[in-house]
Amino acid sequence: MKQNHRVLSVLLTLCMVIATFAAGTTAAFAQGGNLTGEGTDEKPYQIQDAADLMAFITLVETDPDACAVLKDNIDLQGLALTAAPISTYEGTFDGGGFTVSGLEISGSGGNKAIFRTISEGGVIKDLNVSGSVSGTSNTAGIAATSYGLIENCSFTGTVTGTYPVGG
Repeated sequence: MKQNHRVLSVLLTLCMVIATFAAGTTAAFAQGGNLTGEGTDEKPYQIQDAADLMAFITLVETDPDACAVLKDNIDLQGLALTAAPISTYEGTFDGGGFTVSGLEISGSGGNKAIFRTISEGGVIKDLNVSGSVSGTSNTAGIAATSYGLIENCSFTGTVTGTYPVGG
């Protein structure tokens, strides 16, 4: 009988840990997030706030050529990331001259930046980013690796890593 209670206790604890992790992850990416637009060059997704940005990041996982435009400054304060939020990007991301602030990415390994890889044909323009990024190789504020175009963008903050490191 005591053995059954131990097994049940372990299983319940495991379920609570998994549920807590899953709930925290989902909340970070799903709160609000009301993207308007069609994700095309002509009708890009309109990103108004951090929830919209998180929704866009999730969407880009399956639609890397989706286009977006920032419509306001976005504060990511308190959202600590361990990897580049946007893995591979092939679309056009127009920052509209606005700033994504409070970016915090840290952890072991390389390819740390807000965009991990900008593919050929991908465009990041008129975007300002501020925050802190640390990793090993290919560590940057905006793009860890770019085969596309980065135009009229800036990064303010700290980038720490080994070779290569950039803004």
